[in-house]
Amino acid sequence: MVHLRKREDFVKLRHEGRFFAAGGVAVQLAKRVREDEGESSGKVLRWGVTASRKVGNAVKRNRAKRRLRALWREYEGEFEKGWDVNMIAGALTVGIGWKDLRKSFRYVMKKGGVWKGAKGESRVGREDRGKRKQRREY
Repeated sequence: MVHLRKREDFVKLRHEGRFFAAGGVAVQLAKRVREDEGESSGKVLRWGVTASRKVGNAVKRNRAKRRLRALWREYEGEFEKGWDVNMIAGALTVGIGWKDLRKSFRYVMKKGGVWKGAKGESRVGREDRGKRKQRREY
């Protein structure tokens, strides 16, 4: 996996990518299809983390980015190759509990189709809901 570092990559991702958000996580995603886009386009997943001043002061922004990077490291083997991903920290990223942040992260990544086996599913995260009560038929 390769980091997105250049401003032009983030700008291109913002204009050409898709946006998903849930809880304290927002994600911009774009599938790379051309070989001239660097890093042998279909074989590498490129990612970056951003946090604007709306999140708070430098301490809060850095804490939010650390939390998103920790999420990424936890699930890095679960993603399809050939994507550009920008994780955007919001004000809730710092204040939300870790369990809820993980759930939101998995949801947006599955919704975007980056998660292996999830191709833009409309209903994701079902494994987190627990068992449903079975309906009784009278």
